[in-house]
Amino acid sequence: MKLMKCRQEKQKPVSVLDYNENMGGVDLKDRLLQPYHLERKKMSKWYIKLFRRLLNITVLNCMVICHADQNRPF
Repeated sequence: MKLMKCRQEKQKPVSVLDYNENMGGVDLKDRLLQPYHLERKKMSKWYIKLFRRLLNITVLNCMVICHADQNRPF
């Protein structure tokens, strides 16, 4: 006897649709920073970790601006 699963279309909440639509930038940032992650080392001071994270994001933003000026994709 085979059990057949009937598939019903379920509506997603608006918050989930918003999240999925606008999450692309964060996923792209995470993917681009993966090889250059400065926070891998265990830090005893929270402000050093914060500084390194801000430095990572600053370098990525500079790269994005540079690529946009030269009309090149990533």
